[in-house]
Amino acid sequence: HAAAVALGEEVADEAVDTPGDVDEFVVSGAPGTRGAGRVFAGGSAAGLLFEVFDPDTRALLASARNYGFEDDAPSFTFTFGTRGRVLVRVSEPRFAPNSDVWNGSAYRLT
Repeated sequence: HAAAVALGEEVADEAVDTPGDVDEFVVSGAPGTRGAGRVFAGGSAAGLLFEVFDPDTRALLASARNYGFEDDAPSFTFTFGTRGRVLVRVSEPRFAPNSDVWNGSAYRLT
């Protein structure tokens, strides 16, 4: 079940707690509106993957990866579809070369 988040609302104090943990958020906005985000992550040797999908078609609209460097927080942009919703998924990719190393990873979306 994905938590609802308003456009412009910051998601803070969240974490990918265990290997394979996935967090999802549904963000709403006016259809055709452009959205943007910036991701801050820390602690994961494999990095965290942030993906934005159209929740109806599962089409990937944007993605960014952060390896825990606060001064190098990637940003992403997307456009809301006709229903005015996107699904934001945060995960630690299991395919990464260092995925056998795990120490948890907190993150923040703005």
